[in-house]
Amino acid sequence: MINKTLKFPDCNCEFDILSEDPLRLTPNSFDTNIENVPLDCPRTWDLICNGDNCCTFQLESQLGRSTAKKLKPQSIEELSALLSIIRPGCLDVVVDNKTITQHYIDRKNGEEPVEYYHPALESILKETYGLIVFQEQAIRIVQDIAGFDLQQSEVIRRAIGKKKDDLMAKVRKQFVKGCKKKKVVNEKEAETIFDWIEKSSRYSFNKCVSPNTQVELEGGGPYGHYVTIEQVKIGQKIRTPEGFCRVIDKIDTGTQLLYKVTLGNGQSITCTMNHKFLCQDGGIRPLYQILKLDLELLTHLKYYLNRKIYKVKRVGEFPTIDIEVDNESHTYYANGIATSNSHAISYAMNSYLSAYCRAHFLLPQLTSYLRYSKNDLEEVEKIVNSAKMSDVTVLPPDIRHRNTHFKLIDNKIYFGLSNIKGIGLSAITKLNKVLTSLEKQKELGIIYDFGELSWLEFLLYCSPHLTSTLIKTLISTGGLDYVRLPRTQMLYEYNVFSKLSKKREISWMISEFQKIFKTETISLAHMLKLLENAKTGKGGGCASITRKKVVQDLRNSLANPPYSLLDSIEWISKEEKSLLGISLSCNETDSPQYQQFNNNCSCKEFVQKTNLSKSILMTIKLENINVIKTKRGKSPGKSMAFLTISDGSGMMDSVVVFPEQYKEFQEILVQGNIVNLVGERGKEKDTLIIKKALTT
Repeated sequence: MINKTLKFPDCNCEFDILSEDPLRLTPNSFDTNIENVPLDCPRTWDLICNGDNCCTFQLESQLGRSTAKKLKPQSIEELSALLSIIRPGCLDVVVDNKTITQHYIDRKNGEEPVEYYHPALESILKETYGLIVFQEQAIRIVQDIAGFDLQQSEVIRRAIGKKKDDLMAKVRKQFVKGCKKKKVVNEKEAETIFDWIEKSSRYSFNKCVSPNTQVELEGGGPYGHYVTIEQVKIGQKIRTPEGFCRVIDKIDTGTQLLYKVTLGNGQSITCTMNHKFLCQDGGIRPLYQILKLDLELLTHLKYYLNRKIYKVKRVGEFPTIDIEVDNESHTYYANGIATSNSHAISYAMNSYLSAYCRAHFLLPQLTSYLRYSKNDLEEVEKIVNSAKMSDVTVLPPDIRHRNTHFKLIDNKIYFGLSNIKGIGLSAITKLNKVLTSLEKQKELGIIYDFGELSWLEFLLYCSPHLTSTLIKTLISTGGLDYVRLPRTQMLYEYNVFSKLSKKREISWMISEFQKIFKTETISLAHMLKLLENAKTGKGGGCASITRKKVVQDLRNSLANPPYSLLDSIEWISKEEKSLLGISLSCNETDSPQYQQFNNNCSCKEFVQKTNLSKSILMTIKLENINVIKTKRGKSPGKSMAFLTISDGSGMMDSVVVFPEQYKEFQEILVQGNIVNLVGERGKEKDTLIIKKALTT
């Protein structure tokens, strides 16, 4: 029975709580019907407008975040326009010395007047401030002012996409002729409008598949009726994962670089590298990401095995096309493979829904995104750093929890054992089996229960049954940090312990360990001393005097290690970066040797704007550098750089080095370097402008 409600007072969204912990989401925790999600939630729109958009579909990039801050969308339509204007074509087309993207931003913010070339265009372009942003707008223009029907509109759309001069000239004549007949605009205006439509085609949505890709029409009988995407007509129903659904749009944007993708079962499709597919786990991902994660695709012929991608072959540049179907998932079967169309409104809805989840259930959303990022270390690093910026604690794996994947425990996100590089499911299964067996022996009284598994117990009872690689990896990534010993010390002691014989010496130590009074603190050194002092031969600890001498040497090596057994920040940071994809416990910049600079700001303080000092002083690690040539401004053709930097508080990417400073400091600004930066906030306070870069 429902007796509690989780309510967010700033947006009035309510959720019925069916468990004691509202952050422990289940399918029945709240209404999961996306049609019931309010599209006017102020909490969600505030999050989008503030640029807090990690794990927000299509808005995760630095460009997406910064544009969202500038545009501040408040509706799905405005969000749809935002997603359209941050695409490459829109960013590349320059009119009156400004990109279409900048024109849109300036007009929406009242910094540029909204002008319509002709009054007849106002009703079509009003929502996008007089600019053609969506391909549908171009189609409406040719219909309204040239009288084109749907079939003629499809022809002009195809002609614009193919960008063939002879075909374009023919279509232009038809357009101008239609305008003369319709008498809404004159011939000169018609020519200008067509030029505009032609330019807009450069930034319409990319099409994804080859025109000869086949789809199945409804009513084809037991063997199906197949036609190519080029042949299918708007209004016809085709097979999709949700049954037969109506085609509501058909879009052609010309020549693209195509690849032939072949699955292990022999099915194939020719598409662009960024084309999206529905995977077996329910996620919709672009081809390049599917290849990286080695995922299985969803296919119509379910009895086919091996639905992973077998090979990808570049076939060259050819015309491409896509269709939109009338279903919630925006997917359809192309050549029997579940593929996704890419339309602005459906993208905007996905963006809003993911932002809605982030605004109301941040911890579960981050955990879910981390879990389904699989082993994409770059994605994991990005999400974990976003969590840090949101004051969410993300911790290394912990063998006490034994979670295979990322898991939310006590409002903290823990790495899973499978998220450690080099640890497979067989090793995890073996570890769980060993730990479960130990628990059962304690329950039955076979082994005395000392409480939480201690470091010595792990050595005695667990390590003999596990591989050396697994044990060292668990220690290096923090899996045993709860015992409160330095990781370096545990690695050293394990190496010492592994030199003992399992059948004789370790077995004797286990037997002796059970006899010791439970409140006594016992270390490995203590146990080695007992072993050394025990009698040799039958019933003793060591088999011979020679082995006793080995044990004595091992005990001495514990007492006098050849190097410090304390952990260094640099070592922990590098080990975690290598094995987890990110330095979780610390950052290299936390090392005392880098604390001499008079820092006054961290990455997190800069992003959260808790530090608004005029001059910013930071010690950072340079994670990435993107060098470009300037096109305009005071120094056209000169190199400048955009940096991604990190410190112990997190990571930020809105760092700019202008040409003059880049020329002076480029030898220092090298990926991987730890550098002292001096800079100031940009006009909008979100960007760090570098003035100086100094070696540490």
